[in-house]
Amino acid sequence: MTNFKITWQVLLLLLILIAASSFAINYGTWKPSAEINWLDFVGEGSSLLIMAFVLGLLLKTRAAGRITNGIYLGGSLLLTSMTLDVWDEFLRYPESSQLMSWLESLPMPIGFVVLGLTAHQWYHETQIMQRQMRLRETHLREHRWLDPLTLLYTKPYLEYVLKREISLQRATGQSLTLVGINIKNFDLLNQQLGCAVGDQLLRQLGELLVLLSRPDDTACREHADRFVLVLPHTTMEQAEIIVRTLLNALTEALNKVTEVRLEASLLRVTEPNAAAALRQLNALMQQSSVAPGKQSDYAQLAHH
Repeated sequence: MTNFKITWQVLLLLLILIAASSFAINYGTWKPSAEINWLDFVGEGSSLLIMAFVLGLLLKTRAAGRITNGIYLGGSLLLTSMTLDVWDEFLRYPESSQLMSWLESLPMPIGFVVLGLTAHQWYHETQIMQRQMRLRETHLREHRWLDPLTLLYTKPYLEYVLKREISLQRATGQSLTLVGINIKNFDLLNQQLGCAVGDQLLRQLGELLVLLSRPDDTACREHADRFVLVLPHTTMEQAEIIVRTLLNALTEALNKVTEVRLEASLLRVTEPNAAAALRQLNALMQQSSVAPGKQSDYAQLAHH
């Protein structure tokens, strides 16, 4: 949806700039080359390109909303004025008419006013977001819900989320699936290559789990070498597709680590509480066996 919005905004702005340029060309007459100030053209033209680049970057990186619309409107007015200002270096307009002077000058102060008001709103939005982030960080630190090594959630937060999701599952009837990912031979890796290599591997896997998980999923480090994913509104069939994709990506991080392998266990949650669900998942992970193979292979998904 955001990309579609940006596309029509850019097309509309291009049409406005083309229309303004066409009107200026038809309304004025070309100056002789001796009268053209090329230094002004380079300065005004480069400013126009930089402004267009900044506006496009802001529209691409920001989500749709009131502030983004304000940036678009104010930036469009500035670009229109700057475009006509560039054409002014090549065209001479009738001295009896001030129309082009108004069209060239008026959009710029209006655009600055719009951008100023938008910047004020953006400042307040940023203050609110920073306050929320500080509160969230403080809450996570105080409750020890964030693993300092992988930056994933810890087991206490896993239990909290799972308790909430089980309650929602009972209310909505939606499927809830747990995924346990185990790093086999992790202790052997630490013994042979050192804890620094093991920590680096854990950080890589944690980053990939965050990047590849869906917005509603929760990724946790349940134990030293075990991770747990909470997948709400997800059936076993859907979870298996998600986990196979995850494991294919995760095993790429193990290309240079021949000692370790990954295996995953899936559990359709039917237990009455979080503790019982986690016990069942841990039992399933302990029962699953690892077949010998290459380090890039992963064990068959264990289901329950």
